[in-house]
Amino acid sequence: MAVFATFKKLAVSHSTETVVISHNQNITFSALLALSEKIAASLEKDGIKKGDRVAVHMGNRLELLAIYYACLKIGVVFVPLNLKLSANEINILVQQSGARLYIGDAARFYEMGQGIESCFSIETIWVINLNPRDETDHIRSWDYAISDAKLRDSDERLPDDIASIFYTSGTTGQPKGIVYSQQTLVDALNLTQATINPTDKILDSKKSVIVSLVDLTSPWSVLITLAAIQKGCVVLLLPESNIIQFFDILKKKKLAWIAGTPSNFQAILNASEKQNTPFDLSDTVCVVGGDVCGTELSQHFLLHCGSRLQSSYGQTELGGPVMFHHDLCALNEPSIGWPLPSVKFKVESTQSDKGELFILTPAKALGIWNGTGIDRFPPERWIATGDIVRQDTDGNFIFIGRKKEQIKIEGYPVYPIEIEQALIQHPDISAAVAFSIPDTFSGERIVALVQTTSDSIPGAKYLSAFLSQYIANYKQPSEYIVVQDIAVATIGKISRRKLSTQYEQLKDQAVKHTTL
Repeated sequence: MAVFATFKKLAVSHSTETVVISHNQNITFSALLALSEKIAASLEKDGIKKGDRVAVHMGNRLELLAIYYACLKIGVVFVPLNLKLSANEINILVQQSGARLYIGDAARFYEMGQGIESCFSIETIWVINLNPRDETDHIRSWDYAISDAKLRDSDERLPDDIASIFYTSGTTGQPKGIVYSQQTLVDALNLTQATINPTDKILDSKKSVIVSLVDLTSPWSVLITLAAIQKGCVVLLLPESNIIQFFDILKKKKLAWIAGTPSNFQAILNASEKQNTPFDLSDTVCVVGGDVCGTELSQHFLLHCGSRLQSSYGQTELGGPVMFHHDLCALNEPSIGWPLPSVKFKVESTQSDKGELFILTPAKALGIWNGTGIDRFPPERWIATGDIVRQDTDGNFIFIGRKKEQIKIEGYPVYPIEIEQALIQHPDISAAVAFSIPDTFSGERIVALVQTTSDSIPGAKYLSAFLSQYIANYKQPSEYIVVQDIAVATIGKISRRKLSTQYEQLKDQAVKHTTL
């Protein structure tokens, strides 16, 4: 059964039960269904039809979830946009997706300036909390956009109908749109449900309340939210990733299950220690994903919060989670766990017991969006994860490192070439190499090795402001090492992995060393 049809069946049979908590309000199944169908009718009224793409750009709120369900109902393709991206990056994704409609909240819309209006494919813009003086025939307020519409389409969707395009960084530094079908989502939600195991010690009206600390435009968070609803949980939507606000919620409400990146849980630890207010999460299941969790974090989290971190491992191209570990504290090495049901694996290695992990997943993405259509994947495709692993005798996979040069910042993927291409746009920079070094908070920290065109050496804050035109803040280096000649500094051959180990030596060679 398709995702919307499953949701509607639940909504009809549990109409008065709470399904979402948002802005201190309990939203029932019937209210969420009604809003979803109203949005679906409004999409049809605006001429948005099956297969059309809709760019979605807003913070966590009820309307965002309802938009997803509305699109799934009538076969419109939702394209969630990462809130951390710059206006330039958002513009590129919207145009690459060929979206006809942009739906955003006022905060994101006004941040974009004229960017969205200049996108050639966008015909209409809907904005939640739009300033009335900015409304035009082209730019519409949310209330006006979803008024007076009657639904025409049925709930029946074919398994191969496109459901969504999730953008992730490609190995070339260019965005890559992974296409999910309706069936991909069904299978991905089945896998995700296997990782949602809230404790029955904490119930709210006989239901478990769960929360994702990751924005609801993230593929993992989308899957968690839809899967949790199917599983009968109540989803708490946090307006923004504000750790202080989250602490206030924890004081008032017991949560059965929390998902987040390693940096989310590190932030909880840091804030708890800073406020000298330990939180008892011993009855709360805490699941970390988006990046590999270090053993130091899992041990400290157990010590200060009383919860044994679990791990959900997956990638957007894999159709969500594919491996799970129920207790990271039981290990003294970073682990990604055991395969979920129906997930097949193999480790390819020419020597030793370590090798690259390949996955054959039941949640098969259709392919990559090429701007006008899909470059389809083979149906039985083994996917190279780029992660080097070792399998223990009990079947558990130990994480060794990354084969690719991808950097993970707070769970978000970054490729060095993105940063390097942005840096050399600056007139005073002739060459740049980006690499990462370990960081206890964000997992990795980005450092840029820079060669200048003259004696003029820009400072870190100035470069950060310059880079904001091209790349998101989280992709920007926190440190710049300026050298006279990159070829000399790197002995003619650039190995970013080697640069990470030569970090201190490079600082000693620097003409200038500047940090944010």
